[in-house]
Amino acid sequence: MKLSVFCPHLAICFHIKGAILGLTVLSWANSVGDLVSDLAMAKQGYPQMAVSACIGGPCLNMLLGVGLASSISILKSGQPLELELSGSLTISSAALMLVICSHLVAVPLMNFKFESGMDFTSLEYMLSLWL
Repeated sequence: MKLSVFCPHLAICFHIKGAILGLTVLSWANSVGDLVSDLAMAKQGYPQMAVSACIGGPCLNMLLGVGLASSISILKSGQPLELELSGSLTISSAALMLVICSHLVAVPLMNFKFESGMDFTSLEYMLSLWL
């Protein structure tokens, strides 16, 4: 069974909002392939390519995914697309922007060298977003 078919049923059965499932289950399922390929690139001695893919993959996903999905929705309905911003989606979006901005500041300050503190900080951000 496809995950895209299973998740709405899961939301109904457990009274979970779709935004929460999207932030957890679907994002994990969508990111596992990227994680495996990025780790493989880093282990093969191409860490810069792996880090670039970590940034480029989600960027492409956002631009194409949101752009195509909203375009198709608008073309089908003929109406503007209205997004329902739940509290969890707003908080997650704000936290994501905080993480991105902190990396934009921290990485140049560290002379574009990832030290061991940076990876632990990224993992802490990820865990705090889910809790």
